Amino acid sequence: MEHWHEHAHACGHGWGHGYPLGYEHALSPAVPLSTLSTVLWIALLAMLAWTLWRWISPHILPMLEDMFGTPPADIPALEILRRRYAAGEIDAATFEQMRERLEASYHPGEQQPPS
Repeated sequence: MEHWHEHAHACGHGWGHGYPLGYEHALSPAVPLSTLSTVLWIALLAMLAWTLWRWISPHILPMLEDMFGTPPADIPALEILRRRYAAGEIDAATFEQMRERLEASYHPGEQQPPS
């Protein structure tokens, strides 16, 4: 038995001196506190990143849409005409006249708006 102890000491590992592979650190109270501290830091950084994104995104998203060429959400002219008629801003004769002009202004290759 003494021979094993001398061999373990000579090879540089602590198997002859208590816990193998350094398990004595797993029983230390510093390990759970260190893990808790890491989790709290990660949660704090995630909350900070989320808050920063919510604060900056209204300014960045329109710029990204412009850079990548996404079309703006335009309301079709015929829909605007319908809303004006529904709101009472124009009468029925004006609505019909403007609707006919809009439909006639579409070129043969384009999709015509629904009537």
